Amino acid sequence: MKKLFTIEQQQQHFEIGKDAFLNGRYDEAEMNLRLVIESAFQNNDYSTYVSALIYLNRTFINTAQIQEMYTSLLILQSLIKQHGTTEDYFFYKLQQAIFNNYYSIGDALQQFEELFEEVLQVEDENTVLFLIGSNLLFTYCERNEMDKGITLYYKLLDLVERYDCPNKMTRFMHHVYAFLLFYGKKDWAMCAHIMHEIDTDERITIVDSFAYLYDICAALLKIQLGEIDEAKQLFSDTLKTVNHLAHVRHELKLWIDALRELHLYEDIVHYQTIMIDILETEYASEVGKVRKQSMKEMSRQFYEGQLFVDQLTNVKNRNFYENLLAKQQRVKNYTVVVLDIDRFKSINDTYGHIVGDQAIKCIASHLLNWTPRHDISVVRYGGDEFILLIPYRYEEIKHFIKQLHDLILTTPFYIPKTNEHIFLSISMGVGYTGNAYYSIEDLFEIADTAIYEAKKTRSTIVATASS
Repeated sequence: MKKLFTIEQQQQHFEIGKDAFLNGRYDEAEMNLRLVIESAFQNNDYSTYVSALIYLNRTFINTAQIQEMYTSLLILQSLIKQHGTTEDYFFYKLQQAIFNNYYSIGDALQQFEELFEEVLQVEDENTVLFLIGSNLLFTYCERNEMDKGITLYYKLLDLVERYDCPNKMTRFMHHVYAFLLFYGKKDWAMCAHIMHEIDTDERITIVDSFAYLYDICAALLKIQLGEIDEAKQLFSDTLKTVNHLAHVRHELKLWIDALRELHLYEDIVHYQTIMIDILETEYASEVGKVRKQSMKEMSRQFYEGQLFVDQLTNVKNRNFYENLLAKQQRVKNYTVVVLDIDRFKSINDTYGHIVGDQAIKCIASHLLNWTPRHDISVVRYGGDEFILLIPYRYEEIKHFIKQLHDLILTTPFYIPKTNEHIFLSISMGVGYTGNAYYSIEDLFEIADTAIYEAKKTRSTIVATASS
């Protein structure tokens, strides 16, 4: 198949996409980033593939398309550590937290706080540091934790002076969220100071798609300073420019509270009606067929379940295994099998990594089709290495393991690129218990040692009992 771009053309489109994103031209950014993602996949350029997915998710966030991030997050989950930069990793974690916050998965505030502390320990990651900080600021606003938010604001302010945030848009959002925090504390002087900084600081850029936030803040300040008619006109005009009113619910509530303090009941009724319309629109969307299916997929159970699925093979992944170990299970009458492909490096070297991936998928398919009991778990531990977690005595299951081994050795593996049939060889190490209790981790170590013995002769099964 003809490739979309050369590496050089791909990089040119990536630079165009990034520039469009940073300057608020989101349609142009999305178009170029999607092309880069397709090209990078064709070119096996996984580092660019990961970075372009990260930028695409940033575009989705800035255009209020949070639901569109789902597929990208799943893809990134299996690639980020191996192919992403440190900055990519933190952007991924931030996007995951934003997604979780949007769909009420877990404790979003805790996720933002832990992520902020983690990125503080890393040097030269200033852009993502301020983005995480800004999201944390707004989360404090939403949770009405103003004192924590203001403490964070001054901490970020100190960091701004020390490191100088290069992203002008990030500076703007930092100031908007700070305004909302001080507004919640009724510190009108500080609110005025922040607005003045936005007006005069050349390091701050207001992107058109977020200009409404500046005008809403200005209207909120004006009404508190007694400029009521001007404030009302500005707020009314600004609200007409907002494409997604649901995203200004917090600010709309602040506006209604300000009107209530001034006993402007006719205006209160008007804006409460808008708030009701927002909620009704969201409700209608929720019960619509497309939204209903989307929410089903985005549910906590589905999303968290996907965290334990290997994206290449659809078997369980290492997260599943490590989560199992974290539960400190001790077992008896249990068998753990570790297996991998013999001479796997030579397959990659001879036929390329795509064929190598196909070989891994082939083994996974054999394992999934083989499992003679419903409660056997197949785990891809990493690369071409798999684990079988079998809650049965070895004597009970060993003939099935031998059948699996023979099946793989005698089933040809077809390579379309060269029109060849080759035979894959695997080695197996087995660790098993008797009636005594052992941890799964102990059994894995026994099986891992056994596979080293098996690899000496290859195509062999070595089984060792716990002692």
